[in-house]
Amino acid sequence: MLGVSGSLSGVLVNSHIHIVVRNGSVSGWGIDGVDGSTAGLARIDDLRADANAGAGISINSGSQVNNCVAAQNGGVGMGGSNDVLVTGCVSSLNGSHGFQFGGGSILKSCLAYNNSGAGITTSSVSSLTVIDCNAHFNTGFGISGPETHLCYWLHRGGESRRRDLGRRLQHGE
Repeated sequence: MLGVSGSLSGVLVNSHIHIVVRNGSVSGWGIDGVDGSTAGLARIDDLRADANAGAGISINSGSQVNNCVAAQNGGVGMGGSNDVLVTGCVSSLNGSHGFQFGGGSILKSCLAYNNSGAGITTSSVSSLTVIDCNAHFNTGFGISGPETHLCYWLHRGGESRRRDLGRRLQHGE
């Protein structure tokens, strides 16, 4: 679906639950590509969201985002509330963070590349689990969060690590 300047969001999921959006693209919309910020338990699969003025994909609690690409959006590539599962997604060249999700969320096998903010960040919450993800060439930190919060991730060898994000993760950690 192609939007035009001054339009609203490409897909607006307004206070519904159990909505599924799959197999397509939302491009060039005046606000967000997919705005599911008030919809819970949604599923977004195999979707490309690019060149939207706001976020590429915004989703609420209990939702899943699988095999999606968010590129060249004016805001966050992909973002959401607490308890969101994100797998196999790519977020690149966005005007803000690549991925920004709330507490209890899990990002697995994702790539955050060349975004204007952090590659992967929390949204002022208690924890975020990052498994086998890559964040590089972002303007901000690769993985970032509030100083008093923790980030959990697994190394390729299966070793679980926990870092205090107040120390900000550096390349190679």
